[in-house]
Amino acid sequence: MKNIKKIETTLENKFAHDEDVRFHAIMRRTRRLADWTAEQIGVDSAAYASQLADLYLGTPDDDVMAAKVRLDLNRAGIPCAHFEVRVKMVELLFAEQQAIAA
Repeated sequence: MKNIKKIETTLENKFAHDEDVRFHAIMRRTRRLADWTAEQIGVDSAAYASQLADLYLGTPDDDVMAAKVRLDLNRAGIPCAHFEVRVKMVELLFAEQQAIAA
């Protein structure tokens, strides 16, 4: 019985760690996405990153964030499709996951 409890605790700790790493990777991705977008539309990167982080923390949905970024780009006269923003988000998340793992 002790072994089962030990395995359960180990798995719970691993899950908690993995979720923590995932959250940090998403927040770092959000910052880089904000930098990328802010550079294109000519706004303050830190303020824009704060907006995106607040949006994600309020509604943790990548499609909502991608829609905001796409809309902001389109308003600035930069044609961009939803899937293009989603591809950029995936690229940035992968890069951040690799950086954290290194």
